[in-house]
Amino acid sequence: MNAYKIFRLAINDKKKKILLITIAIVSSLFTAAALLFPLLIKDVVDEFTANEISLWMIGGLVLFLITKSIIEAVNEYIISKFGNMVIRDLQKNIYNKVIYFKVGFFDDHHSGELSSRIVNDTEIIKALITHHIPKVVTGVIMIIGALALTIILDWN
Repeated sequence: MNAYKIFRLAINDKKKKILLITIAIVSSLFTAAALLFPLLIKDVVDEFTANEISLWMIGGLVLFLITKSIIEAVNEYIISKFGNMVIRDLQKNIYNKVIYFKVGFFDDHHSGELSSRIVNDTEIIKALITHHIPKVVTGVIMIIGALALTIILDWN
C-alpha cells in the first residue's frame, strides 16, 4: 500500500474530511499562538524594565498560556481520533483481504504471526499519521511564520 492509497483511505468519508479540516484549523491557531507568545513576552519585559508592569498584563499572559494549552490538547485529541479512524479502516481492509487467501497460504504462515504483523505495521502508520506528519507540517508553518514575523518586525 503506497502513500496515495493511505491518503485516499484517510479522506474516504465525510467525518474524516471534517476532522482533517478541523485539524488544519486548530493547528494553525496553535502555530499562531506559538508565534504570538514572544511578542507578548516582549511587552511584559518592556513594562517590567520600565517598572510599569500591571496585573492585567500578567493575567492576560497566564490566560493566553492556558488558552494555548487547551488548543494544543484539543489538537492532539483530534489528531489521535483521526489516526485511530484511519488505522481502523486500514486494518479492516487488510483483514478483509486476508480472509480470502487460499488455505495453503495459512499452512506456510501462522495466523498469529500475520495478525501481529498487521497490528505492528498499522501502528507504525498510525505513529506516522498522528505524530510525525503533524510535527513536520506544524514545523514548516512555524518556520514560515517566524520568518514572516521577523521580516515584519525588522521592517519597522
